[in-house]
Amino acid sequence: MGTYSYAVSVNLTPEDNLTFAAKRNYKINECNDSLISNEAGLWCNNLCGQDEAYCNPFVRGDKIYFQYFADTAFWKVLPKIYDNSTGLIIPSDAYITKELGIDINGNFYLNVILDTTDLTIDCFSMQTYVFVCEPSELLYDACVLAAISLGATAEEAELDCSIELCGAGTSIVYSEPYCLIPCERSILLEGIYPGKDCNGQYYGAFEPNILYSPINSYKLQIRIPAELIKENFQFVSTVVNNNKQKSTQTDVYLLKSVKIPPYVAEKIATCFNAKQLFIDGIEYISGAEVTKNNDFGQMWIINNQLTKKCSEINFNCD
Repeated sequence: MGTYSYAVSVNLTPEDNLTFAAKRNYKINECNDSLISNEAGLWCNNLCGQDEAYCNPFVRGDKIYFQYFADTAFWKVLPKIYDNSTGLIIPSDAYITKELGIDINGNFYLNVILDTTDLTIDCFSMQTYVFVCEPSELLYDACVLAAISLGATAEEAELDCSIELCGAGTSIVYSEPYCLIPCERSILLEGIYPGKDCNGQYYGAFEPNILYSPINSYKLQIRIPAELIKENFQFVSTVVNNNKQKSTQTDVYLLKSVKIPPYVAEKIATCFNAKQLFIDGIEYISGAEVTKNNDFGQMWIINNQLTKKCSEINFNCD
């Protein structure tokens, strides 16, 4: 295990790309952790010499959304919360909602939604167990009852017996780590899509089916260590005979982030490309591109202009 912190200046200075400070250290999974050493897709396994460790920020009350293109051959999917400070799986069912549904083309999607409102740990990863097998339900039920009789909780018995009966049919999907951060040092982005985005994530309604969820609660949301700086105000007015008839105001902002991995930059770009973009619940209009702004290593520094428009004011109306 190792430590990671947002070790940057306490002062918020627009000239400094590292503008956020979190005064606590958080233990996270390092790549030499045997649990994740073979997870090639994780950022910690892809660092170059000029790159930095990264932990996705969250604040209490955030909902964190995961969506997987589902294979109907699986028997069971059990998402678990891995406490990075202890190296243990914590009781997870109370914090997690699962939805399995199909779109109009018959594609299956599995949503895993984590509610952090009552979560008491500060740094964690999601550890999702996928079981592709056809075990005997009688053997499974007997195994669960035996484990509970020996002192296991129902949640522990479900996981242990599923692993025991599925054997080689068990696979684990790990998420990137998440770390608690003061809310004033981050912003929450959300992109609204009516159907699918460019990465194939699905936001539309699930098809009615008695075997699957009728509700698709998946959202494109991401919290990032960044700040939104107001740069200027712009006005467009209609003037007749030196008399202002109507006017529209546009507020111009600059979104500045610390260094972020490419997978975070991709999510930000997907938010910017959405039909609607919200930051901390307020709608903004994004620019035409997201650029890397960093010539060293793989990490990105977001430095993008956004606008927020006020409704037109007609001064001829009461």
